[in-house]
Amino acid sequence: MPTQEMKISIVVPVYNEIITIEEIIKRIKLAQTGLKKEIIIVDDFSTDGTREIISKMQDEEIKKIFLEKNQGKGAAIRQALKVVTGDIVIIQDADLEYHPDEYHLLLEPILNKKADVVFGSRFIGAHRCFLFSHYLGNKFINLIANMIFNTTLSDLMTGYKVFRADIVKDLPLESNRFGFEAEITAIVLRKNLRIYEVPISYSGRDYRAGKKIKWTDFFVVLYWLIYCRFKLLGNVVYDTLDKLSFTGNYNSYIYHKFKNYLGKRILEVGAGNGNITKFLINNKELVVVIDKSREHLFYLSQWAPESSILKIFCQDSEEEFPEALKKLRFDAVVCINVLEHINDEIKVLNNMAGVLGKGGRLILFVPGHQCLFSDFDKSVGHFRRYDKNYIVKLLEDNGFSIEKLEYVNSLGIIGWWFNFRFLRRKSFSPLQLFFFNHFVWLVKILDKIFKNKGLSLLVIAKHKHHG
Repeated sequence: MPTQEMKISIVVPVYNEIITIEEIIKRIKLAQTGLKKEIIIVDDFSTDGTREIISKMQDEEIKKIFLEKNQGKGAAIRQALKVVTGDIVIIQDADLEYHPDEYHLLLEPILNKKADVVFGSRFIGAHRCFLFSHYLGNKFINLIANMIFNTTLSDLMTGYKVFRADIVKDLPLESNRFGFEAEITAIVLRKNLRIYEVPISYSGRDYRAGKKIKWTDFFVVLYWLIYCRFKLLGNVVYDTLDKLSFTGNYNSYIYHKFKNYLGKRILEVGAGNGNITKFLINNKELVVVIDKSREHLFYLSQWAPESSILKIFCQDSEEEFPEALKKLRFDAVVCINVLEHINDEIKVLNNMAGVLGKGGRLILFVPGHQCLFSDFDKSVGHFRRYDKNYIVKLLEDNGFSIEKLEYVNSLGIIGWWFNFRFLRRKSFSPLQLFFFNHFVWLVKILDKIFKNKGLSLLVIAKHKHHG
């Protein structure tokens, strides 16, 4: 529920709205939200006198930004986000199509912690009839977006989008103009944020009243939807985790190789966004997940909130584990595709050994064959890949005895070499991952044939002090 300390930032991008600018600001100020407000007006180099009207506005709630050339709605909003100080951001067009007296509807899901993003849908609420061509275009673009992102949005292009401020300020936005609406929606969907749609009323205007959208904007929207479906989201590590989250069949295959060694109390080191966590929590007494990235843990918590079974901690595996963690004495410590990111392997191995209970096991899954090390390995923060003899010596020298060791995914060696050694790609191909995930049955067959070759190594070990 709202508190007096919370603030909303209402971002108003403006371009040539001399007729409506004063009225929309008046309506914004009158809107009842129960929260403090700041109004950020960004004039996108208006030439009809709007700029002069904004300049004369004197109000402590209003911040004014004047762009020195016309850049577009997306560019204007990016400028506004740099000075946002509120907890929640509402984007408000400067025309009178959307109604500020409905802010309370848009804010409710975020204030009640049900959503990270809220879209006001023009198609599930009361609205003035508007142009059939625009209605048809919206329906078609919604269909395409829903197919690309496997979702059910009813109004991708709505001008009413509301965000938690900490989220929207970190989105890697690029579009300057009309493509902004599609871009920001696509990125929100890629990041698996919780989106709510609420019905809003809508007073659509036509071209005589100043409507600026053109039929060619359909292709702009289509471009940004496709581009954002596959583009790198600023962080190559997150982008890789995001893409691997769609290889559920392969993740399940890995899990079933070690599930009988887990016990009931598990610590997962470097959980990322939870690609393996979702398998670990089945029929367990306690699962604790740690990761040094608050961003990764945030997205994990969206689908797996803390409970009596699942606990989530922000913890760097290279730093000394707290006593509270050591006292839990786990049956298994699971470390999947993490050790290769660690400079000081010995420190982390000692940390993991220190939280194992009697008979507890360390379960490691690491990239195999140093000869496959590539520029892509470097880009995602790998210090090394692992050969069989190296990992055995490393573990035995640090007090572990090997219980099981095997190579996994012999088929993947071909794809890895072709993509990252031959073509020198900088990220995974979503299309290749799609086909790979549907051919895991073939991976299983080939792993039985080529037992000493594989893209990864699975190691299960006990520590001598806890054996």
